[in-house]
Amino acid sequence: MYRKALIALKKARDNSPGRPDPAVERLIGEVYFRNGDYKKAYRHLKPLTKSFRGQERDRLFMRLSICAYRKKDTRRGQYFWNAIRNRADPEIQELERRHLGSRDATVAKAKPRVRSKAKRSWRKRGKLLIHDRSEWNARPVRRNVDRMSQISRITVHHTGDKLHHSSSQRVSAREIKKIQKYHQQQNGWADIGYHFVIDQNGRIWEGRPLRYQGAHARGHHNVGNVGVVLLGNFLLQKPSKKQFSSLHRLLVDLCRRHRVPPHRVHTHSELLNGETQCPGPVISRWLSRFRQRGIALAK
Repeated sequence: MYRKALIALKKARDNSPGRPDPAVERLIGEVYFRNGDYKKAYRHLKPLTKSFRGQERDRLFMRLSICAYRKKDTRRGQYFWNAIRNRADPEIQELERRHLGSRDATVAKAKPRVRSKAKRSWRKRGKLLIHDRSEWNARPVRRNVDRMSQISRITVHHTGDKLHHSSSQRVSAREIKKIQKYHQQQNGWADIGYHFVIDQNGRIWEGRPLRYQGAHARGHHNVGNVGVVLLGNFLLQKPSKKQFSSLHRLLVDLCRRHRVPPHRVHTHSELLNGETQCPGPVISRWLSRFRQRGIALAK
């Protein structure tokens, strides 16, 4: 039956004049998909990403995500998963249940993939270089997430759990991955709580996508609030000069892009009226100076 269906579909495709019919190509890909030939299914479905809209597009992307995960390509699997707009679609949920029940375990076991600069391991945001989520092999954002409202403030944190001294890109990627795993598995959050992470070497990493509300400042304080965290415990160590430099450039960029006045840039401690010491006195003093001359900096 499987072979007969493929022969009939390929014959119909070959006999039709002009460009291949996307509907026929999708049916061929679907036959391969249902029979577990994910490599061939991906080959037929991938060129169709611009041929469908709405619900059909989401269902196509779900199949592509499954194919990629089954081929052990977690980066592309995550890409197509994140591109699905309506994950509440019953068909998508059923596909996820049947084919990706072990997705979290599969992604958790995967080592953070740190690509060479020759492969362009970052994306440019104005004058900033941002290492995107694929660089630390992020898990997909879960469904229990809210859209970010109008951005009106920024909060600065430190990770605070342990000291960080390594300047290694691989070590930083692994640490960010651990934070996401804790936030998702222990806290039950949709993703890592912070939007940006700055490591000891001054690299800026994309955390939670900025289109989603963060989970870094407790309850209603997260609304319209961009979370920026520095790796380290700055009650016990000092931030590196490169961290301060990158923090400065990132805050100026965020203030400009989203028209956030410098006095709306806080520490976590300020936001919670001293209930936490995060991110420590050194960063708190630095941020106070930033606000004092922030208007000039943000011009």
